[in-house]
Amino acid sequence: MKRVFEFVLFLVAVFYSGSVFSQAAAVDIEWVRIPGGSFIMGSSGKDAEEDETPAHKVNVPEFEMSKTLVTLDQYKACVDAGVCETPDTEEGCNWGKSDRGNHPINCVDWEQAQAFATWAGGRLPSEAEWEYAARSATRGWKHPWGNKRANCSLAVMTESSKRQGCGNDGTWPVCSKPKGNTAQGLCDMAGNVMEWVRDWYYYGYKGAPKDGSAREVKGSPYKVCRGGFWGGHARNMQAAVRVYYPPEFRENFIGFRIARPVPAKHPEPRDKLDGDLGPDSDVSPDSNVRPVPPSPQDFAPKNQSKKMFETFIK
Repeated sequence: MKRVFEFVLFLVAVFYSGSVFSQAAAVDIEWVRIPGGSFIMGSSGKDAEEDETPAHKVNVPEFEMSKTLVTLDQYKACVDAGVCETPDTEEGCNWGKSDRGNHPINCVDWEQAQAFATWAGGRLPSEAEWEYAARSATRGWKHPWGNKRANCSLAVMTESSKRQGCGNDGTWPVCSKPKGNTAQGLCDMAGNVMEWVRDWYYYGYKGAPKDGSAREVKGSPYKVCRGGFWGGHARNMQAAVRVYYPPEFRENFIGFRIARPVPAKHPEPRDKLDGDLGPDSDVSPDSNVRPVPPSPQDFAPKNQSKKMFETFIK
């Protein structure tokens, strides 16, 4: 019995501290809900790149996406927690620069992006989720802001082959171009840095999932990046544009953002569900009903396995 009592105390301590089951408490992510719906993924017509075809209908369940690209400060919290690796510090990389805390983290490879996403309680978005969000969900726009051609009032980018424009010397702080936000409020879905997504790269969409999921069976040595970057031209800012790199590739024009399923709603308090013993209640306050004593399992987080509990008390 003593062991059971000690186990209950342990679970209560863990539940309230969050030190074991909630690693992401130290990082603040602003989540934006993306409503579920259908859209046409890819491109058609004379300006379509071949790997953007065939254009096809995809049904995407609702999900949440981080409003901003993951910033240097957010990524640093993961490094400080001993989970994420230190990014590169070569020219153009933001890591190690004290004035770049609100710039997107860059110079990270796919595995580093995935490690942060897991630590922060999310995942990398699928390619379909990313394009759906970049098209402002069911609006189906060519760009996050609509169908207007990209320019420096809407995205951190380069406006000419002479590297003129707002993106001629690297990243900007996240959300510097609010006029270019999606209808749901996502920032920098075009420009600033490209974004790793979950999918392996396939040349074209033949056989691609139609349910919004990622292509996680390796079809090439490359992972997909989306979104254009600070040195990209107007065509690169279109939501359908795809690029690809080896997962170990790191550069000053690649970063990421994260996604997650929509969290389950918390149940209503029991006094809301069963009445509060007020004047209209059929239950007398001094009835013979007695509360059931809690068991040790009542204190365990939802993902605590029954097997662990049974093993402990044997």
